[in-house]
Amino acid sequence: MFNDINDGQKDAAPVLQKQLDQCGEIQIPSGTYLLGDTLRVHSDTTIIANPGATFILADGVGRHSRNFMITNANPGNGNSNIHLKGGVWNANNAGNPRGTDYDPFAYTGVAINFTNVQGLTLRDLTVHNPESFFVRIGEVCDFHIENINLSADKIRPNQDGIHVGGFSERGVIRAIRATGAGVPNDDMVALNADDDVERQLNLGMRRGPIRNLLVEDIEAEDAYTFIRLLSVDQPIEDITVERLRGGCRVHGINLNNWRFPKGVGVIRRVRFTDIDLTKTEMDEGAPAIIKVSLGVDDFEIRRLQRGAGTLPEVKTLMIDNQQRLDMVLEGQTIDIDSATGFILKNGDIDNLQIHEKKMKTEER
Repeated sequence: MFNDINDGQKDAAPVLQKQLDQCGEIQIPSGTYLLGDTLRVHSDTTIIANPGATFILADGVGRHSRNFMITNANPGNGNSNIHLKGGVWNANNAGNPRGTDYDPFAYTGVAINFTNVQGLTLRDLTVHNPESFFVRIGEVCDFHIENINLSADKIRPNQDGIHVGGFSERGVIRAIRATGAGVPNDDMVALNADDDVERQLNLGMRRGPIRNLLVEDIEAEDAYTFIRLLSVDQPIEDITVERLRGGCRVHGINLNNWRFPKGVGVIRRVRFTDIDLTKTEMDEGAPAIIKVSLGVDDFEIRRLQRGAGTLPEVKTLMIDNQQRLDMVLEGQTIDIDSATGFILKNGDIDNLQIHEKKMKTEER
């Protein structure tokens, strides 16, 4: 059966979809599978692709916001217990340009997408040449994303590695690696509780809380940014990030306000530990390894090291969130005024703790 569709010439999607419609466990042998349509996965389905199995999105498949390489079958009512392991997933961005911005039906450019899933596993995948995000999830709970390789020989804007949208909770994102210059050309891991969900690359996402995630072992040679947190009204809380390694061009840890006012955001109980990053580019809009212009409380960084190749003019930390803060840096208490913020011009960070300043009764 699979021998008839694994030559990279015939459209393999109809046969693969017929197998997926039966649910259960589907094993896909090595070969090249041309996808002339989106693969849609039902609940209680496990896909095990041989490491030698390569899936290529055919030219012109990216026509609509519902088109991806693979997604869950029922994002409206939700799916459960979906597991995808193995394979090389080539989204062929040269043959599938994204649609017009703010067109509500435009192709998003997302390669792998899962929305409204309870119990999701993605592991041991290589994702190649997306037009926007490599992997996008939203409204997903109890998920595990591990051992994902990101690669691209056609660099495009907004190429987030693992992009997490609202209403996502209780997840692990582990062992994400990017290879090559300019990969990814946006965030390695983006946690975006509030976003411009009308933009074409975010179509299908919802604004909502992101909670209880472990992100660890993230490596890149030349990422745009390593970790991005974006919140306006919706909370991002109880997040642990451990072991970031490699080079970045813009930020290592990015909590900037993007197009929103400075100081918005509900980011609480976030821990970063064991960071070793080199920032290789410098411009006025991105002068620091760590940028904070969103509202934070109970925010901690332990053992951050500036890589040897970091440009000397790059700051280690910049806080500009118009928030009054109590900060403890290397055991020294620092009162941060909302008007002036704080800049750590250089050096490593062994122990940093930031708390929102609590107003005394007489100040209210």
